[in-house]
Amino acid sequence: MIKPRDLMELAERLAAIGAEAEGRAAVSRAYYSAFHHAKSLLEDKCGLKLPNSAEAHKKVCFCLEASKNNELIDIADRLHTLRRSRNHADYDLTESRFVKIPNVQTQMTTAKKIVADIDAAALRMVDFRQEVRRYASEVLKLALR
Repeated sequence: MIKPRDLMELAERLAAIGAEAEGRAAVSRAYYSAFHHAKSLLEDKCGLKLPNSAEAHKKVCFCLEASKNNELIDIADRLHTLRRSRNHADYDLTESRFVKIPNVQTQMTTAKKIVADIDAAALRMVDFRQEVRRYASEVLKLALR
């Protein structure tokens, strides 16, 4: 079974190639690594049942924001911004920023920092677990485990 960290390792190998197509793919894989890391945090530590569809991207961010924890709110903001970059990488083939290696590396650094910050937040999840569960259940109508 593939894990979110496997996607980050792939992103790093792609980014090292230095070509535009690989840079775009690296940004995309790095985003998905960070996204799945955040999704796992919410599912494993908060007991949420998030959908396996496009709507999960927004719901992950909504849940992080609803935690009322500044650290998780910041993670949600950076994850949302990284998703926009991923969308440009995947859908806007006229976007020129992915030609430049430093731009790709910036996105890679952002994704790695998100993952590291999620790992740190997981250690304190008990502090905001109930708030996330309440929001997910009452507002987003997500099932709880």
